[in-house]
Amino acid sequence: MVFRFVSIILSAVLISGCFQGDPMIIKEPVELKVPVQVKPDPPEELIKPFVFTMPVFYYPDEKGVTSALKRDDEINIKIMINELIGRDNAWRAWATEKEVTDARKNH
Repeated sequence: MVFRFVSIILSAVLISGCFQGDPMIIKEPVELKVPVQVKPDPPEELIKPFVFTMPVFYYPDEKGVTSALKRDDEINIKIMINELIGRDNAWRAWATEKEVTDARKNH
């Protein structure tokens, strides 16, 4: 009973969609201006490439090696990790800033 009622209503709605009349034809293009928010360019210090002395990994039995790295390489990898964490924190701080501008004002 309910199925028949729903199918009749659904059929009526679908059939009524077929009798919409003639479509409206627009002969001239219409320009729509939509405000788009854009973040400003990131600061130069976030974009500059990393320059690191890459650590060299050694066989664990080699003389002077701890954790597959020599002392200088351990220091280099700690510096690299600290700078990467700092860069990540700076990117996160920049990305969560409230300063967002309207694209039409910039261009």
